[in-house]
Amino acid sequence: MLPKQHRLPAPDVRLLMRYGKRYEHGPLQIVAAPKKTSVPRVAFIVSTKIDKRAAVRNRMKRLLRESVQHRLSTLPPQDFVFIARRPLPDAQEDVDALVAAVFQKL
Repeated sequence: MLPKQHRLPAPDVRLLMRYGKRYEHGPLQIVAAPKKTSVPRVAFIVSTKIDKRAAVRNRMKRLLRESVQHRLSTLPPQDFVFIARRPLPDAQEDVDALVAAVFQKL
């Protein structure tokens, strides 16, 4: 689980989705916008359109969260929302590669 200071609250997610800049790579999209504090904040969205089963959606979020947590120290102080557009691979290494590729586009 991400530390509380790195979690993006729901009202901020709505604003970020409206005004943030979008980057996409494969099944993963990231919405980013600069902010005034010194730590990055992150949220994750996996729609029921991806899979109806909550267990599958939660697994995707866990894989993304773990991948981002390893990179927290290298992230710029921005707000990020990760959106799964299609099902993600089940292997952590594959998700790490996807997250790294999306951050390369930043």
